[in-house]
Amino acid sequence: MSECPIFTATRIINRPKTSRADDFLACCLSLHFLGGPVLERRQATAEEMADPGVLLINEGRCFDPACNNFDHAPHK
Repeated sequence: MSECPIFTATRIINRPKTSRADDFLACCLSLHFLGGPVLERRQATAEEMADPGVLLINEGRCFDPACNNFDHAPHK
C-alpha cells in the first residue's frame, strides 16, 4: 500500500461549493484510512494540484491519480 500516493497525503481539499453525498463519502473514507489529515473546503491552487501530498476530491477539474487529483467530472 505504501506505493500508492493516496496513502501519503497529509491534506484533503474538497470543492468549496455545496457538497453532495459522493463528496461526503469520499472525505469520510479518506479521513478514516489516512488517519485524520487536515480537511479543507476551498479551491485548490496550482501548486496543490501538482503536489501528491494533497488529496483533491471533486476539486481542480482534473482526474490524475498519480497526483491524487480526483475530480470525477472534469470540465473541458
